[in-house]
Amino acid sequence: MWEAGVRKPLTGEGPSVRNSASLKADSSRREMFYVCVLILAVLAVNLLTGSRCPAVWIDEAAYTDPAWNLHLGQGFTSSAWYAQAGDEFWAGNVPLHSALLYLWTGLFGFSVLAVRAMNYVLISAAAVLLWLAVRRHGLIGRPEYRLALIALMLLGFGVCFSYRSGRPDAVCILLASSSALAYSISNRPVRLIAVGGLGVLFPIAGLQLLVYAALLSLLLLPWLRTRFLGEAIVLGLGCTAGVGVLFAFYTWHGVWGDFLASTIGRHSAAGQEGLAARLGQLRIPGGLKDPSFLLVLVTILGLARWATVRRRMHWRSPLGFAVASGLAIPSILYLLRGQYPCYYAWMAYLPACVCLCSELAARRPRLTPMGGLVMPSLLLVLAGLVGLPFVTGLTLLQWTDRDYRNVEGLVEGRLGPDDVVYCDGAAYYAAKKRASVETGRRHLAAMTPRQKAGISAVVVDPAAMGTIQEMLGGQWEPCGEALRPARPLAWQVRSEYFLDQYALQVFRRRSSWASRRSREEAVR
Repeated sequence: MWEAGVRKPLTGEGPSVRNSASLKADSSRREMFYVCVLILAVLAVNLLTGSRCPAVWIDEAAYTDPAWNLHLGQGFTSSAWYAQAGDEFWAGNVPLHSALLYLWTGLFGFSVLAVRAMNYVLISAAAVLLWLAVRRHGLIGRPEYRLALIALMLLGFGVCFSYRSGRPDAVCILLASSSALAYSISNRPVRLIAVGGLGVLFPIAGLQLLVYAALLSLLLLPWLRTRFLGEAIVLGLGCTAGVGVLFAFYTWHGVWGDFLASTIGRHSAAGQEGLAARLGQLRIPGGLKDPSFLLVLVTILGLARWATVRRRMHWRSPLGFAVASGLAIPSILYLLRGQYPCYYAWMAYLPACVCLCSELAARRPRLTPMGGLVMPSLLLVLAGLVGLPFVTGLTLLQWTDRDYRNVEGLVEGRLGPDDVVYCDGAAYYAAKKRASVETGRRHLAAMTPRQKAGISAVVVDPAAMGTIQEMLGGQWEPCGEALRPARPLAWQVRSEYFLDQYALQVFRRRSSWASRRSREEAVR
């Protein structure tokens, strides 16, 4: 009787159920199509403009040099790392990025675009994984807001800077997105294995990812309570195992002490000054200069204020976590690490975007200012526009000035294989192809007097040559005209962000320059 009673309504509702399933499948396919179009469009923009903006800078040289030297048969070494000599096994804090870059450049070669293109692919994969994660967790109930999340991720200023500047942050974002997806695996043993395995990679990708994982897990505890507590513990065990792998790897090569010195010791940002000194500095952390994050945070705080006034605020909600994470993550990271640079901004930005999109997706589409969707939607659009679209417009405006072939032309014929060159990060790729290179002001300061005396040429911003000459000693003279932007910005701002333009000049020691000219005249 029970089966008959059940079958009858199911038979009558069959077409409706099938139609509903069909509509859901169509909607899912459309959403997947739009996500793919968005990701491919952003990838195309990055590939077309990535070699021109931002200008090459010291961090890119520092994290590229180990892979390039390994490719040249010079071992896993770096002449751009501030805590080691150029002939020591590299003990940097992000070996996973450099190892992946070695494999990548074995296929695509070494150039500004080739190196940066790896990050474009990694961030595209991270976007797909994050989209799958929020779908499987049911965090964002409407497809248009899931699409908005991916747009905010790929277009946001801080995230954009992280993956376009040749830094290792895209690997960290990929691992964080992978972990979010791994938490959604329904089979618990498989879920634990996946989470633990990813945890092993965290410290190899960067110690900052360890700090971030611990901080985010603690922040989530009041919201999730015992849910996923076992997974968080397994993630911690995986991270501990990863530290063990890192210890064994660097100890085997005899550079564990150098690794500690460059990450948490005397050479690190945290080790250079005490907490009291950092608190006494009136300096805005770089991550809080990310306009995309600030716009998202303003939207979150505005919604929270609106809900609190109307007594509709539930702190154990996505909006409550957005407020907590948006305020706590930048503050705590700055206190712990002594810095919160722009390339760390994704750590607070992505959770805030997920929670904000979740909150907006759960609201009825009322056309009221702050409590509805009009003002939040406008602010989210603006948060995207001030990122990659702004960068693309700036690149097009200064298209010729940002061409790296200008730097190549500057050093062509002025540097040779017998030279030992000190250069700004901006000249790294051009100089590295032609000579032995040392780069980075902190690396230069750590060099011995004998090593400094061996430098025969310098490629730096002419405005900084006075300081460089004091550090190197000797007499120097310019070699050719300086490279300067034909269309400089109306506002003179020096930063490590997207505004920098190439300003370089080649200088040589007088003795080496005279010797070089004599050899050239003898050949003629």
